[in-house]
Amino acid sequence: MKQRVRFKVGADTVVGELYLPATPGPHGALVVAGPMSSVKEQVTGVYACALATRGFAVLSIDHRHYGESGGAPRQYEYFEHKVEDLRAAVSWLSKARKPSPSRSQSTTTSDTYRCSTAH
Repeated sequence: MKQRVRFKVGADTVVGELYLPATPGPHGALVVAGPMSSVKEQVTGVYACALATRGFAVLSIDHRHYGESGGAPRQYEYFEHKVEDLRAAVSWLSKARKPSPSRSQSTTTSDTYRCSTAH
C-alpha cells in the first residue's frame, strides 16, 4: 500500500510516499532518498516498494528544491537541506507509524548518510 505524505521542514513542504507492508506490524522503518536530482518516482520508489514487500514501512521523499517538494531555487543541490530533510523524514515516520526502534533508519541510495532513530 502506498500513501502520499507531506511534512514541513522550515518554511518548505517535503512530499513523500509511504510504502507499507501487507502484514500487521510493528515493522522496521526506513527513509530512502536518492542522490543529486533523483525524485521519489525514480529508484527510491522502486527500492521502497521492494522493501515494503519484505516487511518494512518505507518513506521515499523528494528533497527540498526537487520534485513535488517546496524550496527555491528549483533544482538546487544543497547538501545541508538534504540532511535536514532526512532527519525530518525520520522524525515524521517515527511519530506517524511508531516503528520498531531497533529496525529504523534513514539511508540514501548511495549510502552516504545514515542516522538511527534510536539516539
